[in-house]
Amino acid sequence: MATVQKRGGVYIRMSQSKGEMKIEQQEQQSRALARSHGIEVTQVYVDDGISASYFKDRPGWAQMLTDVQAGNLDVLLAQSEDRFTRQVGEKESLMIACVTSGVTWLTVNDGQVDPATADGEFFSTLRAGLARMESRRKAERQRQANDLLVQKGMPLLGGRRPFGYKEDKMTLHSVEAPMIARAYEDLISGRRTLSRIRTDWNAAKVPTVRGNPWDLPKVEKVLRRPKNAGFVQQRGGYDPEHRGRWEAIVDEATYLAALAILDDPRRRLSKVREAKHLCSSIARCGSCGTTMRVAGMSKAGDAAYRCGVHDGAAHKEQGVRHTSIRCADLDRVVTEAVLSAVLMSPGDSVPDTDSARLRALHGALRDVHEHMANLVGLVRSRTFSLAEVAAEKATLTAEADSIEAEIANIKQRNARAALMVEAQAELWRAGAPSFTEAAQVRKQIRDKFRALDLGARRALVRGLLTVSVHPGRGDSRVEIRHLVATVLNGDED
Repeated sequence: MATVQKRGGVYIRMSQSKGEMKIEQQEQQSRALARSHGIEVTQVYVDDGISASYFKDRPGWAQMLTDVQAGNLDVLLAQSEDRFTRQVGEKESLMIACVTSGVTWLTVNDGQVDPATADGEFFSTLRAGLARMESRRKAERQRQANDLLVQKGMPLLGGRRPFGYKEDKMTLHSVEAPMIARAYEDLISGRRTLSRIRTDWNAAKVPTVRGNPWDLPKVEKVLRRPKNAGFVQQRGGYDPEHRGRWEAIVDEATYLAALAILDDPRRRLSKVREAKHLCSSIARCGSCGTTMRVAGMSKAGDAAYRCGVHDGAAHKEQGVRHTSIRCADLDRVVTEAVLSAVLMSPGDSVPDTDSARLRALHGALRDVHEHMANLVGLVRSRTFSLAEVAAEKATLTAEADSIEAEIANIKQRNARAALMVEAQAELWRAGAPSFTEAAQVRKQIRDKFRALDLGARRALVRGLLTVSVHPGRGDSRVEIRHLVATVLNGDED
């Protein structure tokens, strides 16, 4: 009887870091490994230029998981296990899918692994943890290097150039810098409003450094940027006495005069229409970058997000296909992306005072509850009298009430911090969870997310993701990027 040849899927990933093996080399090595083990390569999954240090949308990874769950593969091959992911939580998701479908791993550097066995699970999780540790050490070294550059008045390395400056982030851009300078003058003199400046910049067909059209928040963000006046921007603001070595677009007096106008409370008196849908004005059209809003119905009669260009939010170019998508479809994809970001992102990847305080408060609350639970034993052992225990209980109850009140206050103002801290505390409440526990925790966090009011859910989406919808059909046209991966990436549009 002939032996059935195993079906293999090769996963290839290359970030933008130097020193990594090229895509072609990874594929050659993985195919050679498959031949030596009598495995037929039936599919190759590629994620080029995408890091695995933080969770983000990876089309190749997503398709590989889909094929594993569908039973289309027997073995996953790669150059090394860290090509799959450097996230322990993401590795757990891969294990769950592979154990359920009976899929094993085979890599050039780490050999054969069966995630269904105790040894396979342990060593694979250990390797993911080590890879994550090295990635965090690298990030710490990068932050230290950036802090040193800030002290010297130099721009940060990496990231996109700021609008108005050339690639060196020091020299003024011959077209963009004069546009910014004129915008300051016109705003101060009253000749043009922010809205008119946005319209003129779009009409001039000078896009943001990402190639997107301008909207009001982007224009205001550029004009608020301290770098324009030569100030060095640091975490938490800037020091007026700390000047950079680059060319300033405007002088300090002009910058501060414009800032006073932008900070004028009367600008905020206009009535703001509250959003009624999760992704309204958050999702963007993948064709032109304009924000999408709920306007009209889909062909099936359901509410749908449409590119704002149809409502005059941006210039409509002939031949460009602008996007629309059913609200239910996009909300479902975005909800799952939020859950993945909450569960798989390291809790300290973005500096957040509220998150740190919440962790401390939850720890203190656990201590108080444990102490209260021990009071019964103290009475039975007659170590303390009933009156003494009652007095101690009253003290602990007051302390617990105070802690819970502070937790509630932070939850109200920072939904993102509250959900992430509670999710991670639940996920790791008794060490690394089993496969079934991880799936159950995801369901619990989904229920918690859906129970939040719309404003809190929208705050989480804004704080964790960028969402773009491209022309086409199905979930694959929704492009999601996780902001943890880019929030410390220097300058912006």
